[in-house]
Amino acid sequence: MALLPDVIVEEDRTTDPLVIPTAWTDQSSRFRSGQVRYGRQRQLNKTQPGYASVKMNNQDRGLDPSPTIHPTNHFRLRAVWSGTTYDLFRGFVKSRRQEWPARKDAISRVEAEDGFSLMARYDLEGQSIAEMSTGDHLAAVLTLYGWPPAGSVPPGKTWWRLGTAGFSELGTTTYLGESLESLDEGTSTIMATTLTGNLLDHLLNVAELTEGGLLYMGPSGDVIFKEPALPHQPSVAVWGDAEGEFPYHDIVMSDEDEAIYNDVRITRRGDSAISTAKDQTSIDTHGPRTLPISDTLFSTKAQADQHAATLLDRYKDPWNYPVRLVLRPSRDPNMWPLVLGMQLGTKITVRRRPPGGGDPIEVDSLIVGITYEIDPNGWQVTWDLEPTRVHEGYWYLGVAGMSELGTTTKLG
Repeated sequence: MALLPDVIVEEDRTTDPLVIPTAWTDQSSRFRSGQVRYGRQRQLNKTQPGYASVKMNNQDRGLDPSPTIHPTNHFRLRAVWSGTTYDLFRGFVKSRRQEWPARKDAISRVEAEDGFSLMARYDLEGQSIAEMSTGDHLAAVLTLYGWPPAGSVPPGKTWWRLGTAGFSELGTTTYLGESLESLDEGTSTIMATTLTGNLLDHLLNVAELTEGGLLYMGPSGDVIFKEPALPHQPSVAVWGDAEGEFPYHDIVMSDEDEAIYNDVRITRRGDSAISTAKDQTSIDTHGPRTLPISDTLFSTKAQADQHAATLLDRYKDPWNYPVRLVLRPSRDPNMWPLVLGMQLGTKITVRRRPPGGGDPIEVDSLIVGITYEIDPNGWQVTWDLEPTRVHEGYWYLGVAGMSELGTTTKLG
């Protein structure tokens, strides 16, 4: 078995941006190296558009700009390991840089961004939208924009019908179905409002600033919204430095003041009242540290009050947690399926046994950012993390260790 996955690089140069692409052209033989990044790096940061940078061989000038080879072409990067194909990135070409190192080689450097880059260039036009759940609101706004909804069928295709002539040649005359949305329902209700301003800013306001969840463009090109993680969700795997644990190459632990807030103030759009939550013990220990959040879209002030209390509980005390985990999967081929299939919002357990003895450090963490650095000589994968224990502490009926009211948990 190969020590490294095969890399597939493809472009669709004929399909419009807001149509599901199917006319992919394989450019894998030109691949030199690449980098992919999506998600966010720190707690309370907004998710950024995903990014890919790929160096391609252009000695035959086959990638020179032309009427069909241009910015906004569909672009995707995938990996194949042990017969399974994994999506790493799908988006749109942002630029093509022609480079001639040492005046002999010829490289086309493709810079691409995911669908968030399109949304960041569009302003909403004052449409009215009714009160609804977070997930329904996101779906409605994406539909107004023209984003292909769940169950969309590309032009020239129809649904697959088993055993029906002309409707059962999967991938030729028919289509099994592809969703460009994967949206949780959410736990909040979003107010009725008029849609104005930048589209991406609005979506992130709803999903992350108001709901406190995670919104990102998945590696297969779908908009994914995950509501806030629950602490009793299982950990996918243990990454540590002992036998029986998946090995990491490097780890960065941090105990920092940038994530300490003991005075949370939340305002809603069109409401001058402030939802406030403070912790005097933390104020006395660390000094007053205000977290102001404005223009949230909670339908009621009571929801804003609860969110302020939740944020205060998460951030009033400092945490020592892994902010970054660096992997080199070729050291352990069994890691590849996990690494290539990992998604943002996945819960993992990180263990570190520092020199000098004593108890190991163990923290359950969420993956909130992923970077792939791909080279023919090896891969490096970096996960940006945030601790799940800042989401813990509330009562979960029937969950051992989280349902002993007043002992291990609190009612809220």
